Amino acid sequence: MPTYLCHGFRWRRRSIRVYVVIQDLDDAAPEWITTPGSARCFIESFYSLFDFLPDCTLPPTGASSAATLPSPTSHAHHAPPSPPSSQPLLSSLSQLSGAGFGPDSVAAQDWSPVKLLEEYDPSNLDEVSRPHAYVADYITRIDSSCDIFDEIQRYETRVKQDSNPAVTGPSAQDRLSNPEKNTTDHKARSGWLEKLRNQLQVDADVQWYIVVNGGEDRPW
Repeated sequence: MPTYLCHGFRWRRRSIRVYVVIQDLDDAAPEWITTPGSARCFIESFYSLFDFLPDCTLPPTGASSAATLPSPTSHAHHAPPSPPSSQPLLSSLSQLSGAGFGPDSVAAQDWSPVKLLEEYDPSNLDEVSRPHAYVADYITRIDSSCDIFDEIQRYETRVKQDSNPAVTGPSAQDRLSNPEKNTTDHKARSGWLEKLRNQLQVDADVQWYIVVNGGEDRPW
């Protein structure tokens, strides 16, 4: 089953359903937000509401050409691309989806700094979907063993170099070595992913997750 290393927060299913109703998103699938067309619908909705998100370019659909999605005030900065891994065991999402590994809903979101992810265990017949999905700024697919700490360190190095970072809090290493580190300054200058969390699921933690999704190919 596809397995991902994900940096983001959990968006509870009830909150997703409420968001879809309030925002009147006809093309969004609240029970499986990465359904074809659904992820794009959610992301376009985020950009129509929140002026702190980095600019992104929509991929063309049919005969249409690519279009830029600025934030409402057009003052956002471009986010850096997801950091490429130096380890061959962490394959490119785009390459995976086109190399016989099966459909990959995350690869279809390569155009967006904001990424959505679902998790699912097909052996659990008591659930149609999990109680939450994920909203992330970084996702990479893991098809073999890898050094997770190296991957996280590469991510955090790039975030520190970004003028408009997704997060501004202490690094994972800092939190492990000094869990009581003062975060007052961090709260005063949150990154764009933290601001998005505050709008969608204010009590959720932005952190690292290993996510397994055994239900990638869903027609509904």
